[in-house]
Amino acid sequence: MKNLKSKIWQKFKKDGVISCLSACFIITERLIRKQILAIPIHIRTAYWKIRLDAESPIFVYGNITTEYPHRIKIGHHSTLNPGVHISAKGGVFIGKNVHISAYTIINTGALDLEVPGENRRHIYKPVRIEDGVWIASNAIINPGVTIGKNAVIGAGAVVTRDVESNTLVGGVPARKIKNLN
Repeated sequence: MKNLKSKIWQKFKKDGVISCLSACFIITERLIRKQILAIPIHIRTAYWKIRLDAESPIFVYGNITTEYPHRIKIGHHSTLNPGVHISAKGGVFIGKNVHISAYTIINTGALDLEVPGENRRHIYKPVRIEDGVWIASNAIINPGVTIGKNAVIGAGAVVTRDVESNTLVGGVPARKIKNLN
C-alpha cells in the first residue's frame, strides 16, 4: 500500500490534480475488479441504478460488465450476480423480479449468416426478458430472443429461440423440458 501511495503522489507532482484524480480512479477500478477493495452493495447498486435505466430497487452482487448501458432497461426487484455480461447495442429489456445468475451472457449482436463469406456484417436484435424469469448460471441469451413471464432457463443453456411463459428450458441449444404451473 505504501508503494501505491508513492506512485499516486509521483503522478500528482508530475501532472497536477486532474491526472492524480485519473490515477486514483484507475487504481481503485483495478482493485475493485480484483476484489481487493470491496464496495458495499448499497453503493454498487446505486451506481448501477444510475448507469442503467433501472427502477428502484435493483440488486447488483459482485462485478458485472455492460456494453451500451444506456440501452439497458431493468425493472424493480431484479438481481444481477457476479460475472454477468450484457452487450446491449440492440437493446435489452429486463422485467420486474428477474434473477440473472452468475456468469450469464446476454448478447444482442451477431454476424448475419444470410450473407455469404466476406460480405457478412454485424446485425443487432433486441433481447426481452419478461417479469419473474430466472436465468441460471452460465446461460447464454442470443440476439432477438424473448423470454416469457416466469420462465426458467437452466444452467449452461444456450437460448437461440423465444421461450414461452411458465416453461423450463435447458441444453445446447435450449429446448423445452416442461411446463411450470
